[in-house]
Amino acid sequence: MPSIDPPTPVKHPVLINRHQRFRSGLAIQFLLCSIQPLFAADYYVSPAASGNGTLKDPGSLATAMAHTGWAAAIAPGDTVYLRAGTYTNGTDIMYMNFNGAKDKLVTWRNYPKERAIINHPIYFKSRDYHRFRGLEFLDTNKKMRPEAIGYFDSNIMGHYEWINCIIHDTPGVWTGGSGGSLISGCIIWYAGKHLRDHIVYPHTLSFSGNIVGWTSGNGIELGTDGIQIRSNIMWGGGVTVKETTREMLVVFPGVVDKNCLFGPVNRQVAIHVQGGGALVVTNNIVCADAPLTLAGPFSTATVTGNTLYSPVNATKGLMLSRNNDAGKWTVNDNAYYARGDVLFMNLSKGLDFATWKSSNPGYDKSSTASPSKTPPDSVSVFPNAHESKRAHIAIYNWTQAPNVTVDVSGVLAVGDKYELYSAQDFLAGPIKTGVVSGKTISVPMANLTVAPVLYCPTLTQPKSTSPNFGAFVLTCGTLD
Repeated sequence: MPSIDPPTPVKHPVLINRHQRFRSGLAIQFLLCSIQPLFAADYYVSPAASGNGTLKDPGSLATAMAHTGWAAAIAPGDTVYLRAGTYTNGTDIMYMNFNGAKDKLVTWRNYPKERAIINHPIYFKSRDYHRFRGLEFLDTNKKMRPEAIGYFDSNIMGHYEWINCIIHDTPGVWTGGSGGSLISGCIIWYAGKHLRDHIVYPHTLSFSGNIVGWTSGNGIELGTDGIQIRSNIMWGGGVTVKETTREMLVVFPGVVDKNCLFGPVNRQVAIHVQGGGALVVTNNIVCADAPLTLAGPFSTATVTGNTLYSPVNATKGLMLSRNNDAGKWTVNDNAYYARGDVLFMNLSKGLDFATWKSSNPGYDKSSTASPSKTPPDSVSVFPNAHESKRAHIAIYNWTQAPNVTVDVSGVLAVGDKYELYSAQDFLAGPIKTGVVSGKTISVPMANLTVAPVLYCPTLTQPKSTSPNFGAFVLTCGTLD
């Protein structure tokens, strides 16, 4: 830590005249006025409340979002805490009627350790700079929603942030520009009831550290040029609507890194990237009929460090399909596995691994291809970016072990009490609790249950992906 020089002592009294005192008083007053806005304020709302927005007398969420009455004082940088309970709105859709500011987002979050549930869509129109954290969203009117409607919607590409939220049994989630700058640490399941319902359509800048299961349509469609898609766990797109060709990601070029994707047999195209700019697809683990389809053209394309597995018949499963070879390509250090032959599609030509490499000199020089084999079992631990001692875990368990050992030393310390949740039935509560006694814990992989489909009887109840695959949430104590 750098040293701080002590103030120079005053050796002789200094006479200050009246004019100097006046100027000093003005300076102090100006300083105080300039400092005051730096201190953000907290406000509080509660279901069925009608108070003045204080902790002792909470107001209503509708008043807070309308920015009227006591809520007109909510300013950029302030926080609105939602006390426990379910928030509904008689007019169904609630509109945000005011802005935060750049670097001073208005934060809407659950009161610590309390479960706050919002049961109505939120539309921003052109209101901007809002952050939502630790809230649960659902929609009991889901069965009434038309096709391709978003639970959140904005007319602009907004600067919104969505952090550690729980979103389930809703229509498509983020439409327009409501995906904003950041979607991170969220847990999402049963979004949409139609083929064209998506998690994100079309804009967000960063989708990272999320868990997404059983969406009716794509996880992300289009996204944004330069989108960052990192450390997500996704599975089962299209299963609830019996759709056999749903992609989990259909995006513009950007970074697709360290994601774990799992598609049931005869159900899934995993990653489909359309053309435009620079593409980076690295360090992903993908199980799907067709793990990776690159439409192009790209200015540059880097495809390295990925584990790709096609569990279908060799005549249907393609490791990597490339529709355009424009730009500079780097393809190497990948591991390809297949139920049958390892096959590629290169500019409409089907190729085996050796022909793929000879047709593209320098490609996959250090890569491996293993026909008629599953990948090795693997565990990925993604620490939460916004809450210490919390992580998401993806387990590929091809050997079908009843329990899998997971190193949690990067998240929890010896002596920490932990709770482990299965993301396939997250609201059922922890499947295991304990105290960390070393670097590892044991995670059960057998007989994991599946959350019931709510509010939409036309959807098909999916089956558990265990014991082959599991997604988990690890916390130290209860969620924030």
